[in-house]
Amino acid sequence: MRRFRIAATVILAAHTAVGVVHELAHRNLGIELTAAQTLFVNLVILAAPIIAVILLWSRLKRAGTLLFTGSMAGSLLFGLYYHYGLVSPDHVSHLPDGNLQTAFQITAILLALLEALGVSVGIAYRNAWRTTSPTAPIE
Repeated sequence: MRRFRIAATVILAAHTAVGVVHELAHRNLGIELTAAQTLFVNLVILAAPIIAVILLWSRLKRAGTLLFTGSMAGSLLFGLYYHYGLVSPDHVSHLPDGNLQTAFQITAILLALLEALGVSVGIAYRNAWRTTSPTAPIE
């Protein structure tokens, strides 16, 4: 469990740092989010992983694992759809003019990689505790 908590904490820190740079690129390029997108970003992409990691370091490890994995999966799907699927100013190949286009593209890739890693680590840990006794402590 300790390795998973450390891995999740490192992934969260890296995800947050890359997200800050990505947000700066969004602002520089004038790419606005809708109210619904902003709500999703604030709840699922920003708040949920932080809450999950806090839970991982408490007695609520299983809830933290599920929340971390779910928030990383939701973040990944959101980013893939808006950065690589839907053709819009938020798509990596259709960005508005600006000096942070490359930063936007690189951070979009890094976010997807970190989120995929977060999902993979979360699933691996969940599978490990599913094979243990339901009453066994998770450490």
